[in-house]
Amino acid sequence: MPYSLKGRNVLVTGGSRGLGAEICRKFAAEGCNIAINYANSEGPAQELAKELQQKYNVKTLVLKADGGVLSECVNCVQETIKAFGGIDGVIGNAGWTRFTDFADLDAMSEAEWDKCYAVNVKGQHALIKEALPTFKKNAEGGFFIITSSIAGKSLGGSSMAYSVTKAAQLHLMKCVAKVAGEKARINAVLPGLLLTDWGNEYGPERINALKEAAVLKKETELGDCADAYIMLAKNTSITGQNIHVDTNTTPPARNNLNEKSNTPRNTQIMPSPNKSTQAASTGDLSPTYSINSTPPLSPPTLQALRFYDDLERKNGRAERREAGLNHIFMKHRLPRCNTM
Repeated sequence: MPYSLKGRNVLVTGGSRGLGAEICRKFAAEGCNIAINYANSEGPAQELAKELQQKYNVKTLVLKADGGVLSECVNCVQETIKAFGGIDGVIGNAGWTRFTDFADLDAMSEAEWDKCYAVNVKGQHALIKEALPTFKKNAEGGFFIITSSIAGKSLGGSSMAYSVTKAAQLHLMKCVAKVAGEKARINAVLPGLLLTDWGNEYGPERINALKEAAVLKKETELGDCADAYIMLAKNTSITGQNIHVDTNTTPPARNNLNEKSNTPRNTQIMPSPNKSTQAASTGDLSPTYSINSTPPLSPPTLQALRFYDDLERKNGRAERREAGLNHIFMKHRLPRCNTM
């Protein structure tokens, strides 16, 4: 039997901007009442709430909470139930990272590892644990959808702590789906490069390199990604699954200690290298690939490959470098030659 979203009550954590805001709009367009959680900036959350009320004639609620403080996660669910009279769905969209050198085991402090784990894993656990009793009482159950990351399925990302906790997050999702019972559908969406306000800060060179590295040669469309949440919310035959919406791309590990961010992030793709990294990545590093190859390799593709090449050589991982380059060339059917 089809699951209608009209009249459902949905909580979206990290919902005030970017992908979170687009998810809120998609569910409001289906007729859902929306509880919008934010961590730092109340203004965008309040503006979005007014937009949804006026455009879709739905109820809204704005909630301030830190996704890594379990009591605040619990409060978000409780306040949603109190305001709307129930809860039918939770979108765990909040996340946290700090950009670091992926290869540096000391790049993040113990406190930062703990914060990453708290937001990306424990916070999600607290949300579903609090919502589950209500889901079980609902005639048609409920849904919990996590915004995860392709970093959780690859050896790379904005930081090692982020990649590790996103992998743990995905396993948590599968475990909860296994034990939650027939009244709860638990899934995750894994986005790729999203050109939100934050994503555009990568700069044109890095954005072009990431697009070139993707099979579909483009960024992930924000609307396409948000549509995946609607599909999962409506589909009563899917649970415990990872849904990739990433144009088939994988983020490389970041080798840059200069740029730092303590803002919760939902999509973790490596940003533009700093000036020193850019200088190294455009030098004569290896007789591996050529712009004169047939078919020719575009400058963004060369930049991405040279960056990976340089990173592995700097860290003395010759065997891994060779295996990695072979994988990249085979995957994208790129030629290898002996002239730079």
